[in-house]
Amino acid sequence: MLPRGVPYPELRIVLDRYGVPSISADSMEAAFFGAGYMHAYHRLVQIESVRRMGRGELAAFAGKEYLQSDKMFRKYALERVAGESLKLYTQEEYALIQANVDGINFCIENMESLPAAFQANGVPRPWTPEDSLICGLVMKRMLTTDADWTVNFENQKKLIKPALLDLIGGVFNESVVSQIKQEDLPDFAIAKSTLPQTAKLLPSENESFVRGSNCFVISGALTESGKPILASDPHLDAKFPSTMYELRYSVGDWKARGMTLAGLPVIVIGANEHCVWGNTALLGDMADAIRYKVRELKDGPGEYLTRDGWKTFEIEEVVYEILDSGGIKRETETIRRTEAGPVFFYEGKSVIVQSWVGLFPDKEGTAYIAVGKAKSVFDIQKAVTDVSTAINFVCADSSGNIAYFPSGKFPVRSYDGGKTADGETADLPWKRFVTAAELPGTFNPSCGYIVSANNQVYPDGFELSIYGLEKTDAERLLGGFRAFGHRALRIEELLQEMTANGRKISPSDAGRIQADTYSRLGKGFRDFAVETLASAQFEFGPPESGLSAAYYALQSWDGRCDLDSVGPCVVFLMLRKTIDRILKPRGWPTMSDRSWSKGFDFGRRLGDLWDDPKTGELETAADILYWALEESAAHLEKTIGTPENWLWGALNMLDHTSVTGNPANGKEGYSGTGGAQDSPWPGVSVLSESGLLIVQSAPAMRLIAVPGDLESGYFSVIPGGQSGDAASVHALDQLELFLAGTYK
Repeated sequence: MLPRGVPYPELRIVLDRYGVPSISADSMEAAFFGAGYMHAYHRLVQIESVRRMGRGELAAFAGKEYLQSDKMFRKYALERVAGESLKLYTQEEYALIQANVDGINFCIENMESLPAAFQANGVPRPWTPEDSLICGLVMKRMLTTDADWTVNFENQKKLIKPALLDLIGGVFNESVVSQIKQEDLPDFAIAKSTLPQTAKLLPSENESFVRGSNCFVISGALTESGKPILASDPHLDAKFPSTMYELRYSVGDWKARGMTLAGLPVIVIGANEHCVWGNTALLGDMADAIRYKVRELKDGPGEYLTRDGWKTFEIEEVVYEILDSGGIKRETETIRRTEAGPVFFYEGKSVIVQSWVGLFPDKEGTAYIAVGKAKSVFDIQKAVTDVSTAINFVCADSSGNIAYFPSGKFPVRSYDGGKTADGETADLPWKRFVTAAELPGTFNPSCGYIVSANNQVYPDGFELSIYGLEKTDAERLLGGFRAFGHRALRIEELLQEMTANGRKISPSDAGRIQADTYSRLGKGFRDFAVETLASAQFEFGPPESGLSAAYYALQSWDGRCDLDSVGPCVVFLMLRKTIDRILKPRGWPTMSDRSWSKGFDFGRRLGDLWDDPKTGELETAADILYWALEESAAHLEKTIGTPENWLWGALNMLDHTSVTGNPANGKEGYSGTGGAQDSPWPGVSVLSESGLLIVQSAPAMRLIAVPGDLESGYFSVIPGGQSGDAASVHALDQLELFLAGTYK
């Protein structure tokens, strides 16, 4: 399928029935050229969008709704970071990135016509190696807890009633199950340091929640084949096309297949002939907010006060271009940067600066090349020490080993990273990081499996002793946000059920776990609501009426969020309406809207907070729940129709419109999807103006792999297809498989 003029005559690319390319070459350079070619061939609009996002130029391509994103990324100046990172690469490593870029440019140059999205923008400018690294930095930013959230949280905390603070703390800091078990902890942590100094590790306790993922691996002792089974499904923005692009390589005696990211040739989740690997976001504390006193901003660059005295801001005058119906509009901004990071907010005589690990150069791209060539889990352990993003790596090899390793660069701070730091006293920029080489993982755990679902890494009370640092609680060191553990606990429960009485697990069993829709949170809220309403002795009529139909759906729900389930329609609407009525008026922070499922027994922990603060009357839990039931029934009747139409698949929708807003393949652009926020099949949704729940974060793919078996031991599916072209046969040809919980 390659045009004439390819600089690698031995390069061959063959597409399978789903458009997945098999790239055969005699060299890694040729293979990465092929990957670049295919990314541009299938996903040109997507990779151009990611590149422009990272450079702060997306509004000129996709419209004014991306202006705020442009303003954030332009402040980072990621092209500088990418340039400095490339200086760390060897000549051979640089050649691989250049070959990938050459493949992208070759494809663009040989296209008969560009996608319609380029009609207003012309031919994309040639790609550079910096552009590829910028695409990786965009993903790093997506997986980073937001320093600006710290500021927002502090401001909103002043409005939050004291009784809510314990609930909020619980949402962000509790996990019911850890990835590494107590019995598998090492006797001591690795103690390596080049800085013989004593410093405090004070990362964030309350930072942002972001995207999550599931990944689990099962020992061969528990499987039918006697080989490990790995299952991985990263949960990213639910959009068309998927963030993930699948391909397979064959270069000499190296063969691998799996998922890549837009603009990058490396396999981030996948398999080779020896190993399988997957990952989830560790969600550690990788960014801080710093407040500096300032002076003389009106008369020039201005100065900011550090512990070493006043320093001059670096300034950059930038022009943002914004595409609208009348053409391109322009907006200017003066960006100020400090030695610790760029200025994000102005507060009169002070500014708020963001420090972020992503502003430090690294070799993360080459680390994934090494992962892709690993011959054992120990090779993967070594490779991930160069990954600065906080990630949970789960893996297995053909020798039967299973393992977990954390990655990331965790700043050593002289201040509490959970609060806005004082730039006048803080030791900045960061000078020391705790890295993956100093963090213990787990190897062949006694339980026979490892489950990673953004839950806490280490069990409660585990402390790390790292040379040159105070003995520190391990979870406190990692900082950031942890999921409460509903997904992880459910996956562990299913594994235990499946292996009861000596039964062995198959890849299809792993698939059933990935597609499980049971919601622990929803079932807990349902149980409390049914118990409370029953104790109040409310009377309900025949089940055909709206309110009674809602009550009977609530009463009979088994906790599953399948497409044909009725109960979740009622339960999750009731939960949302309850929060809006009794928690929002008490200052419940708006950034928690998408995290209310993360971790508390909602009903039983509210106590006196069930009273509506706006009415002047004393409401009970029963009063509020009855009202929420009425409101939910009315909502469903207005949005979906009569009770016989109340199905989760008619309310909870996956959006597969294209990046240009046109329905892919001419379809309506939405499909009903299963799962809930806390089920193994997840779906973080928002309530749209139409009354439907639109999923915002969902699996970007599902993969199951057995080490040493790249053919019959590999299963995958993408929620859509390989192509980002809405008219392509490969735009949505995997969607039905995905929604059915099956694989290619």
